[in-house]
Amino acid sequence: MWGTIAIGFFSTENGLFTGGRWHLLGVQSFGLVVLCIWGFSLTWFHFKVVNVWVPIRSTVEEEETCLTGVHQGWMTT
Repeated sequence: MWGTIAIGFFSTENGLFTGGRWHLLGVQSFGLVVLCIWGFSLTWFHFKVVNVWVPIRSTVEEEETCLTGVHQGWMTT
């Protein structure tokens, strides 16, 4: 993330610090926001599809007894 924004600051041609222009920083920031939204959306969709076949969340009973023991097959009281 920092590398993407740093290009907008330090580019030798159109950077904010070296060229005094805001345009490249705006383009880099917009690209970073779009990439973060895309990554979040794809991950959310992937987990929703996986959750159809394999439940991702533990049941209330498993949470109350001991998650480590339940998932590793231990007998708990």
